[in-house]
Amino acid sequence: MEPKILRGFFFFSLALFSFFLSPKIAVAYGHGVVVLDKRVSFEVLICQKEQEYTLGLGNRVALPKNQAMLFPYFEQQPEERLFWMKGMLFALDILWIRDGRVVHIEKRLAPASFLAKNLPLYGRNILADAVLEVNANLTDQLKIEEGQSFEWKEN
Repeated sequence: MEPKILRGFFFFSLALFSFFLSPKIAVAYGHGVVVLDKRVSFEVLICQKEQEYTLGLGNRVALPKNQAMLFPYFEQQPEERLFWMKGMLFALDILWIRDGRVVHIEKRLAPASFLAKNLPLYGRNILADAVLEVNANLTDQLKIEEGQSFEWKEN
């Protein structure tokens, strides 16, 4: 078999395997738009329920380039928001937001093995009132940097 076909079969099998092993959670993410640095916009899935915050983008095979996932905590005081790559099937850049500004970016975070224990936690010592997940490398490609503005609107 060609490597491309073999790789596609592997990812399809992995997604199917994770689907049947993962707990079934009813999710109905909100929708909106995020604008970074007044020039870069993403359509966002917005976490609204505890289950959605827990699942995040886990068990999805991909995320369209123009989409992201927003974890808003605006009704709470900024605090440390820890994230891991459990259940992820693709790499991410993760942005921590506070008071309408990007305060920290973790780039090219690789998916964790399904069998991994002691997964790394990202976002230590970063106070945030929102977190945004985008596809890996987009922050570099779009020149998104710490200190840039962050705005969002729910549809």
